[in-house]
Amino acid sequence: MRHFFWANIVTLLIAVWIDANNGVFPLAFGAVESENNDSWDWFLTKMHDLMEPVRTRQDLYIINDKHCDLLRDVPAILPHAAHRHCLHYLRENFKKVLWTLDIQAVKCMCDKMYTTCTTDICVIS
Repeated sequence: MRHFFWANIVTLLIAVWIDANNGVFPLAFGAVESENNDSWDWFLTKMHDLMEPVRTRQDLYIINDKHCDLLRDVPAILPHAAHRHCLHYLRENFKKVLWTLDIQAVKCMCDKMYTTCTTDICVIS
């Protein structure tokens, strides 16, 4: 049995597919030095080059932890992919901000968000 020891901590980039039973199916993974633009570009380019469905799917979504700059080159590599934020990370980021704000500031922020969303819904309807 072989064991691999890495001198540095690595980041694992993973692509998954949701199957017909709503199960998560691992599609690809890559161990990279860190989560940065070069790593994402490499990972997405390899997926594009190796997997025909990735190049042609119209319902392809890239979900990450709200670091938009990490995915700045997605339109060039995967032009049909849409970008979404992971709800877990949005919630965790909100908790971090919430601890630093007083309750009145949080109330004002929530009121503003509600008003903005309501206005957007009215425009769409």
